[in-house]
Amino acid sequence: MAHDLSLTLALLLALTISFSLVADGVAAEEARIVVHPDRELGRVNPLVFGNNQLSYDVDYKRTGKIQTGYTCHGSGVWDPDARRPDPELLGLAREMGITINRFPGGCGTHTFDWKKTIGPVEDRPQWQFGVDEFLQLCAAMETSVVWTVSYFMSTPDDTANMVEYLNAPSDGKNPRGGVDWARKRAENGHPEPYKIRWFEFGNEVYHGNHNDIHRVEPAEYAQRFVQYARAMKAVDPTVQLGAILHNRPTLDVPEERAWATTILPVIKDDVDFLIDHHYPPFDHRRRVPDDVEQLFAATLAMPTVLQYKLRQVRGLCEKIVGRPLPIAITEYNGGFAGRQFEHPPLRHCLGTALLNADLLRLYSQPGSGVLMANYWQFANSYWGQVKGQHHYEGGGPHIKRPNYFPYEMYHNHFGPRLVEVQVHCQCYDVPAAGGVPPLRGQGGPERVFPDNLLADAHWAVKHVEGVEASVNDGTVTLNFAKPQDINYFHTTSRVSVQPDTMYELTGLVRTENLKTASGVGLAIGDARGWEVTKSQVMSDRVAGTTDWTKVSVRYSTLPETEAVDVIIRRWGERPPRSDAISGKAWVRDVQLYRVTPFALPAAAYLTCNASLSEDGRTLFLMVVNKHLREPITARLETAPFVPAQRAKAWTLNGPAIDSTNEQRSDTVTVTQHDVTLAGGRPSVTFPSHSFTALEIRAR
Repeated sequence: MAHDLSLTLALLLALTISFSLVADGVAAEEARIVVHPDRELGRVNPLVFGNNQLSYDVDYKRTGKIQTGYTCHGSGVWDPDARRPDPELLGLAREMGITINRFPGGCGTHTFDWKKTIGPVEDRPQWQFGVDEFLQLCAAMETSVVWTVSYFMSTPDDTANMVEYLNAPSDGKNPRGGVDWARKRAENGHPEPYKIRWFEFGNEVYHGNHNDIHRVEPAEYAQRFVQYARAMKAVDPTVQLGAILHNRPTLDVPEERAWATTILPVIKDDVDFLIDHHYPPFDHRRRVPDDVEQLFAATLAMPTVLQYKLRQVRGLCEKIVGRPLPIAITEYNGGFAGRQFEHPPLRHCLGTALLNADLLRLYSQPGSGVLMANYWQFANSYWGQVKGQHHYEGGGPHIKRPNYFPYEMYHNHFGPRLVEVQVHCQCYDVPAAGGVPPLRGQGGPERVFPDNLLADAHWAVKHVEGVEASVNDGTVTLNFAKPQDINYFHTTSRVSVQPDTMYELTGLVRTENLKTASGVGLAIGDARGWEVTKSQVMSDRVAGTTDWTKVSVRYSTLPETEAVDVIIRRWGERPPRSDAISGKAWVRDVQLYRVTPFALPAAAYLTCNASLSEDGRTLFLMVVNKHLREPITARLETAPFVPAQRAKAWTLNGPAIDSTNEQRSDTVTVTQHDVTLAGGRPSVTFPSHSFTALEIRAR
């Protein structure tokens, strides 16, 4: 996966959340689905039905061994003996309607050297699923391509050579000199240019390469982006290059806003689109399986949060760039990774399939500004929609996991013309957690309470070898006199707080010759301790030699929290990484305020996507019922479209929200049934925790 798992696990482990899950009374307010077939929104964007195909040596930097399950089998999609796509997986890909494939995929891109993957196969026995094989796969699937450029293994000139290999005509002109890469491509069996249009510059590079580089600063990324964009477009002016965002749930998260506001002014004349990755539920932290319904109540509400973020990004682009930039969601899925989510594996369960079905609704809306969306990822490995007999190498027969079915249903039961639809139904609240704003009622503005809870702060200092700490007139001085990779959290102030409440922590930090990659900042967490609650967040950090710099962070307390510890800290590295720190830091004016945060509107139990057939005679509805206990009956209003008395429906469901197909392949499946729409007030009942595709013919 291309997600920062260490951060995800820390965020997902601890927070207990209270939801307004209404188990009864759902029918008290009549639900209505109001479709306006005469208000066409535009064509369905086919590129939202994309996927990821994998080919990289994920373990090479660490172990020196190439993972041939990826490099030779493409995680099962390629048969290296027959030198062709695996016929079964090719058929499954066609059945679900993949439209654009991303390559080589995720954090494995960090170590991907495209030149090692081309040429005669006998010269690369450990890398038989390379550039040309992947593009042969795409031709067989009839898909477009989005190509991820390695930030860490490439140079602008090397990437220009790659564009030449992919897109330049093999006409003998070789205008750039040196190796005639277009001729190389022709010699490798493809005389015609591949005409790849979309490229993205790096994958989640802000977190480093998972080896010797721990972080990439946005200013460095922006400068290099411009160099690569100009080198690539000098070879082929038609290519489009995208720049990554920081992949946090909203622009209200400091790291996300700082990244975006740093890179956009630099790249604005050279960037063609932006790139984001979505892995809900973000930092709605729950232990599982204690309250899996509460976990998925939050998860299924996250498309509302992501809709808000997409609006934020468009607004920021218009402000800084002067035009809206399309957004490529080149990875998305449920963010369930790690041992606590393995029994059952929640990333493969019905609830995650419902999330992805609702994300397809969001991404397909013209107002979302989404250029493409690529599910992570198609076959086998850790996240595959289909599962074969071997972890990386595939091998049939394959089973369809729940996440496969929403794509198959959209492919078979959705029309090309989007139309406007509104849903009127009961909603539910979801509280704030970390960078995710609360979803509450009709939503509302933020309020910051005036009382500084640290006005009379007392700093408790514990002695640590190699660190000299003191407090003088409210200013804390830290002298890291002995260079060491220390996880420093030994200067604290305890404050009484309210449970289930958000707080904003701010302070000023100054540094002098502070040598470290991670810096010094402020943290806040439950006073019962990390080992008990796994609940703590940290502000942005300061290093080097700086003047007084403001840092801040927001934190939501747990339902049982009575007090928090405010901590002056430096987050140390974990083995095998190391980052010695030395130098001085000062902290002053630390303040803590209670906040009633900006709230988004509560999440609706029903969501719907609507479209028409080309001739306008068939109306298609894709409906998710997020209520985990109750079916919901909704009245359909479709004027001026007059429905026939009977319609066809396909419903994805299973025994429970966390049901999977890991033990039995038909536990979560799609059932087809007829729906009666007789009378002047036709209605349809949608089962609890379900996704339904409706095909309604005109009378």
